[in-house]
Amino acid sequence: LTVLSALLARIYCEIMIVLFKINEALQDIRIEVAAQDMTQRERVGPVLAGLAHLLGVADVVIANAGLLKGRELGDGRTQRDRNMFEVNVFGAIETAEAAIQLMRQQGRGGHLVAISSFSAFVPLPGNPAYSATKAALAAYFNGLRPVVAKDRIEVTVVYPGFVKTDLLNRAAPRGLPLMGRADDTAADIMRAVAHHQPEAVVPGSLWRLLYQLQHYAPQAVLRRVQRYLP
Repeated sequence: LTVLSALLARIYCEIMIVLFKINEALQDIRIEVAAQDMTQRERVGPVLAGLAHLLGVADVVIANAGLLKGRELGDGRTQRDRNMFEVNVFGAIETAEAAIQLMRQQGRGGHLVAISSFSAFVPLPGNPAYSATKAALAAYFNGLRPVVAKDRIEVTVVYPGFVKTDLLNRAAPRGLPLMGRADDTAADIMRAVAHHQPEAVVPGSLWRLLYQLQHYAPQAVLRRVQRYLP
């Protein structure tokens, strides 16, 4: 618990430093922060509503919370897999539910963005549970799209490839091929939202090419590629 508290304190401090720098550079943009444990479902709606109240409106809501917990398959620690589903899937569903209610109340439509993963297409052999959460997330939000269209709520599902972040650095400290920069990936996501894309593979054109190729590549080739994945 002491280690976890120290880690959370460090992350919070890093966030506040980033916000301070943004506020200095872009003084006409207002930023609000709220802590949220995505396993506490009953708090997701009130927290989102509180942020919308502070900011005046919620036009775009991004479901980005995620866990990547590894384990040795067959070790019996399936609770780690359940934890990932709780955050990656059900946390995103609760976020979408709260956002839809809020956007309907506002009466001006909105935009839901779900951060899936390229592993929804080509599962990670070292972490099939994580890949399964991202495939489930994509299926849910893609199914949601036609339902909320009548409320003028758009839905974009994003499939990032390997991006240099703390999450992936911990999972693969030696690095991975084709790793993109976080800034470039964020810019690609913002372009996808601005252009009203229903789905987007990021970062860059190479990952989009890989997405097209995996539809036509023989299974033997895909299995060979998976050997080099974490």
